[in-house]
Amino acid sequence: MTSVQIAPRLPSQQSRGASVALGLFDGVHVGHAAVIRQAVQAAGGELVPCVFTFELRETVPDSKNQYSELLTPRQKQARLYSLGVQQILSVPFEQVKNLTGQEFFEQILLERMHARILCCGDDFRFGRGAQCSVLQLRQLCENAGVRLMVLPKIQRDGGIVSSTRIRLAVRRGEMGLARDLLGVPFTLEFEVVHGRRLGRQLGAPTLNQRFPANFTVPRFGVYASIARIGDKAYPAVTNVGIKPTVGSAEVLAETHAVGFSGDLYGKLIPVELLEFLREERKFGNLEELTRQIRQDAQRAVELVGDWEGAPAAFRG
Repeated sequence: MTSVQIAPRLPSQQSRGASVALGLFDGVHVGHAAVIRQAVQAAGGELVPCVFTFELRETVPDSKNQYSELLTPRQKQARLYSLGVQQILSVPFEQVKNLTGQEFFEQILLERMHARILCCGDDFRFGRGAQCSVLQLRQLCENAGVRLMVLPKIQRDGGIVSSTRIRLAVRRGEMGLARDLLGVPFTLEFEVVHGRRLGRQLGAPTLNQRFPANFTVPRFGVYASIARIGDKAYPAVTNVGIKPTVGSAEVLAETHAVGFSGDLYGKLIPVELLEFLREERKFGNLEELTRQIRQDAQRAVELVGDWEGAPAAFRG
């Protein structure tokens, strides 16, 4: 992630010291955002607000489901900067997983990041085999004269906010719940690739996007969505799956942005999934498919217009 440059770096925190938010921040959900905002606020005008986070380059299990990404590296970095972070240290997990808790604290947080304040959730763990908790971190901070701020878990919609819960919601097509827990719509921001141009033949050209390896794939089906193209937002309908009527060799997200025409191949286009409309199904012929696409598009336009978070232009 450190190779992605979308915001200027400020002077090194070595001379000023740093207020550091600690965590994987794999979804940058509302719980993560609370920790990060605390670090930014605590920095004041004296310290550099920073994030220390990990890059997971291999599939690892979480507590209930197979781990998968909720954000691309670019999305994650953009979200962190949007919260007021000025510097990010994101390291491959393999580089630090064998450090003891004290080695991690001294080598990474003190020597490399020059931490003066640390902020984390109450379930933060570190050190070889995740043996250390906030209890050990508090003792290390006291010995080193570093201030530690620990935030409790956030409850929302009947449960604790967690990336695991968000993955389950996305895999079930529960985009409203995913949005509440993330604080923003679940968004696909992938490169537009060439397809079979069947949508053009049907009068509904689509933006075709492949899912990166190990990215969380939503429930197969059709969604009301918003496609953000340039400085404009378009009501849209997105199909996630394998297109059973015409067939597909891979899982794709295909988005018809209502009212847009143009060439977007090779560009990164954010598509926000707002609401699950229906399951994928196989139609008897292309005429039936075309009629359904039009119905889906009309329904999506209505839903986007009614959605409280939609751009003002959609609400009339």
